Amino acid sequence: MAAVEPEPSRGLTADERQRLKSAISDARRENLPSVVSGKRRALLDTAELATLRLTAEGMSAREIALARGTTLYGTEAVRRRLLHKLGAVNAAHAVALGFRRGLLE
Repeated sequence: MAAVEPEPSRGLTADERQRLKSAISDARRENLPSVVSGKRRALLDTAELATLRLTAEGMSAREIALARGTTLYGTEAVRRRLLHKLGAVNAAHAVALGFRRGLLE
C-alpha cells in the first residue's frame, strides 16, 4: 500500500510530512526483525514496524492514519497487534520495548 501524503490543511508542516514519508520508506526497505516476547516469537510486519516508529516520533493514531493513508480504525488495529506481539500494555511501553530490542534507534 502506498503512503498517501497528508494534506497541509491537516496541521502537518512540510518538515513533518517529510519525516513521516522517510520513516515509512525506511520501515519498508529494512528487513523486519524478529521480536522475542516471553515464549512468543513474532515477526513484525511492515505496517506494525512503521506504526511503532511513527509512535516513537510522538504521533497520535490519527496522525499515523493520515500519514500512512489508512483509516483510524485500521491504524488502531495495527497498534493492537503490535502491542500483543511485543507484550506491551500501551503505546509508550511498546516504544520502550522497541528501543530495548533494537527495533528503534
